[in-house]
Amino acid sequence: MKMFKLCCLSLIILLAGCQSAGEASKSSYILIDISGTYFKQLKKCTQAAKFALIKSQTNDFIAVAKISSRSFSNEEVIIKGTLPSRPSQANSMKTMMASKIDTFAKHARPSNHTDISGAIYQAAQTLGAQPSLTKNIVIFSDMVEDLNVDTIRGRMPDLTGIHVIATNVIKLRSDNRNPEKYFKRLKQWEELTLGAGAASWKVVDDPMQLADYL
Repeated sequence: MKMFKLCCLSLIILLAGCQSAGEASKSSYILIDISGTYFKQLKKCTQAAKFALIKSQTNDFIAVAKISSRSFSNEEVIIKGTLPSRPSQANSMKTMMASKIDTFAKHARPSNHTDISGAIYQAAQTLGAQPSLTKNIVIFSDMVEDLNVDTIRGRMPDLTGIHVIATNVIKLRSDNRNPEKYFKRLKQWEELTLGAGAASWKVVDDPMQLADYL
């Protein structure tokens, strides 16, 4: 009987440990703007995305997608997947994903428009299916949305529990003439995301520090 109780206790501890490992995993969805006004930032953005990938842990979910003329599409996804629990397998998957990001950066062409809202919709839909307690949407962009005339975007998707991080938000020439335009643009996106239920909104100037926030 004593041995039976010890076995049961060991099983409970083991199951608790597995549950904690699952709860500790996080999900991050990284969006990279490839519109004409931001395209020169592509190399810096992909390097930061790969660094965030390297820093990811086993059981973490990570996706990288582009923000283009119409972004609510699986075709915009560059990489997507959950890192295996075995470290060696996770490292192999990271290497494969990093290679796909490099290939994307090599062949990417600038888009004519910037559908940030559609990209956020795509990210929110994917993250909504993830069991992680910590969920992040990272946006590399100048945060200027420029929709095609026949592209319709309404309110933000449900972002409940999702942390939204804007990084490497470059300043445009018009911002240099009137800095208030830059800060107003960031404030509008903050209000939109928090109004949709986002857990937080943060602007990170240095994209290489991104891994510290994921």
